Amino acid sequence: MIPRPYFTSADRDALLAEKVIIIQSHTRGMIARIRCRHLRIEREKFERQRQREEEEAIIEDEHIRRREVERRLHPRTYDDFITLYNEVEAWRRNETRRIKECALSKEEQQVALKELLDKEVKLLQTIDRLKLHAHKHNRSTKIDRKLEAMARPKVWTQSDGDSTLVYTPSTTRAKEYMDLYKALRLTTLTINERLDLLLHIKWAVKSYPCEVTAALAELLDREADLLNRGRGSRSLKALRERISNLFFDYISTPK
Repeated sequence: MIPRPYFTSADRDALLAEKVIIIQSHTRGMIARIRCRHLRIEREKFERQRQREEEEAIIEDEHIRRREVERRLHPRTYDDFITLYNEVEAWRRNETRRIKECALSKEEQQVALKELLDKEVKLLQTIDRLKLHAHKHNRSTKIDRKLEAMARPKVWTQSDGDSTLVYTPSTTRAKEYMDLYKALRLTTLTINERLDLLLHIKWAVKSYPCEVTAALAELLDREADLLNRGRGSRSLKALRERISNLFFDYISTPK
């Protein structure tokens, strides 16, 4: 047996202190690495969130810009037209102030103001045309929604809680009338297709004689006669508009 060096309690305490320091340094390193990884993850999440919010803001700004452009090119609502009128008025005031602030003679100033007035009148006429177009579009949309609501099947709730769609005679007839009305609004039909459509509508409304159907039948016969004589679609525009409006009045009349 070979004796080992004597290991005193002081040496033991020193060794323990050394190992504790090593363990503490590794523990602190591990905690620091975990914290750094957590902070890096949080930073990446924050950057992704910030980037997503920036992208959403850009999309929202683009949507608003397109909406503002659209409401000026194709106004539909009362607020759209109020915006146009206000912008024209603001433009007129700015131009009037600019003309009056320029070093122009009285005659030149009057000429410039007259030209400004002509431009303003043209802008207002354009807005009036847009308003007429919007009225037609909104009326057409309203009619389509009403016809679709009339043709929508009934929803019956059964005793077990399930729902069943039921097509009643009234909804079936409303669906047929809706299809006929939409066909009346088409501009791509041939002459023979148009004549067949007119005849179909005439027989469809013949079963319910009244003042509206009598007037409608007369208009249908008039268009059919003009088509057989070779009249063009442009000359029949007003007549076809009257037929469509009268047929819609017939559809909307409670039976």
